[in-house]
Amino acid sequence: MQKLLLAAAMMLLGNHVSAQQDTVQHEREDEIEEIILRSTRSSRTIANTPTRVETINLEEIDEKSNMRPSNVAMILHESTGIAVQQTSATSANASIRIQGLDGRYTQILKDGFPSFGNFANGLSVLEIPPLDLKQVEIIKGPSSTLYGAGAIAGVINFVSRTPKEEQDLNILLNAANTGLYNLGVFSSQRDKRVGYTFLALYNSQKEYDIDKDDFTELPNSKELTIHPKVFFYLPGEANLIVGNAFTTGNRLGGDMEFIKGNRSAEHSYFERNKTFRNTATLEFSKPFSETSRIEFKSAYSLFNRTIEVSDYAFKGLNQNYYSDLSWSKTLPNQTIILGGNYVTDHFKDRLNSTETDLSFSVNTGGAYIQHTWDVSDVVKFENGVRADLVKYGNDLYTESESF
Repeated sequence: MQKLLLAAAMMLLGNHVSAQQDTVQHEREDEIEEIILRSTRSSRTIANTPTRVETINLEEIDEKSNMRPSNVAMILHESTGIAVQQTSATSANASIRIQGLDGRYTQILKDGFPSFGNFANGLSVLEIPPLDLKQVEIIKGPSSTLYGAGAIAGVINFVSRTPKEEQDLNILLNAANTGLYNLGVFSSQRDKRVGYTFLALYNSQKEYDIDKDDFTELPNSKELTIHPKVFFYLPGEANLIVGNAFTTGNRLGGDMEFIKGNRSAEHSYFERNKTFRNTATLEFSKPFSETSRIEFKSAYSLFNRTIEVSDYAFKGLNQNYYSDLSWSKTLPNQTIILGGNYVTDHFKDRLNSTETDLSFSVNTGGAYIQHTWDVSDVVKFENGVRADLVKYGNDLYTESESF
């Protein structure tokens, strides 16, 4: 009798533990499914968004970062419809193509800021370290209403981690037999009024010839990234975020003998990329109620780039200013986003050649409105209108167009 009672008690305990495990598992599944999107600016979950958006979560980012901690190329490689295309066989530069369109039609964002555009496209994906990322959002298809003409193919938004009360400290040390070394640190913490995040990453790659043809598959490169951000938590649930991202890099690929210093007529081919980028950002958001919010973003970026090959040289300085002000309203079954932005691009050709001066400037002012209507759980409409006024030109001519 005692054995039967003991067996029954064990069965009840086992069922109770199993039920608890099932409950925890369902809770974890619910937590995983609850993904809030930032790229759509509507604070909707991924399951309730008519826009075609895919997300890469923190667990997958960490896994891919361990495989290639220097940049985000590995994170995007396995996403369908996206190709990380190498644009240089010697310096390993790359661009991102969505659904077959050229890389210049892909808008690359970091926390909603288009800091990696213009003529920097071919090098941008290699300058984004994954150590501070918590989520990657990918919009496949036109997103021109919110982001302008640069988002014809789609949008890739790299979302950084935000500080929590418990300190988050990650230290990265990595070495590979190809001559790759990575040293990085990410730290974050906050209290009731102030928080911070800090990222520093140094990458060093020695020239590497895999197939022994005397040309580099991996260039000699050195890259440094420093990115601090300060978060101010103001009264009325308002947030102010100030940050500054500094990146510098030097890549040299080509003939192995040339890179080693044995330069001659037979060993004269090389490709060198030198980059310097500094981007200062400011972000402010304030809710007026549970259903309406205003957001302001502003960024100023300096990008200096030098490209040298055997018989060609390019030197340019690009200055970019970006600002965006938007207001969003959430109704029981509708969402309205209304806003405008202003973007200036000034490129200066630093070779000082009057015959082939490539200097130009572009000033763009735009206004937009986007409306999402949830007709039912399975039928949703999303529509938007955008108007842009563009003024562009150089010392010889100036043109204005509206779109």
